[in-house]
Amino acid sequence: MSKSIIEVMVSQAMTERDPRELALGFLRYEALRKLGPHKYAELCRKNIREGQRFDDMIDELITK
Repeated sequence: MSKSIIEVMVSQAMTERDPRELALGFLRYEALRKLGPHKYAELCRKNIREGQRFDDMIDELITK
């Protein structure tokens, strides 16, 4: 039985990425996933109009 594409991608990420980098990506994803659409739109506007780094804004959400 062959692996699904997502299984292949996960295996590849686990061998090519540092565990810390994977954990940080997971934390950022979880924070984004739980945001409402208006808050997400606000972050996108700040990124585009004000040049704020998106990752930095998400990291700030995580640490609140």
